[in-house]
Amino acid sequence: MVREFPYITNIFTEEGLSADRIGEITVARGDRNLLEVTPRAWSYDADGYGDYAGHRSFWAVTVGKIAKLKSAWDRSIPYHRNDQTETDQIGFQLLALDRDVKYIVEIHAEGWDHEIKSPHVVIYKMENFDWRKYCPPIQLTQS
Repeated sequence: MVREFPYITNIFTEEGLSADRIGEITVARGDRNLLEVTPRAWSYDADGYGDYAGHRSFWAVTVGKIAKLKSAWDRSIPYHRNDQTETDQIGFQLLALDRDVKYIVEIHAEGWDHEIKSPHVVIYKMENFDWRKYCPPIQLTQS
């Protein structure tokens, strides 16, 4: 896997992951649905501050560069408060990079009450997919 996707080692290092902690790795083709996803992390009252119950994090891989995409944040503490930040969908963030994206890497995990999370990795191949034609020219939120 590392021979075909050498950048994956850098992403795992940045996320503090090792091969023995990954639940599964899947390879898929990028499509229009992927462009409409908003990267997000979330936490609810059972999880501690600074930690999260779940997340969908994404990286764009271009020639010579790996860029982590911005992520929205939701935290709900019943009867106390709700914290939220928004960000743009993946398609808008790719337009802002203004680079030829070869791969999108997703790491997603869900867990509750500090249980051990087993992240899943999806490597989306973007070749032969003209993602720019599906991205509208305006942004919905401010970055």
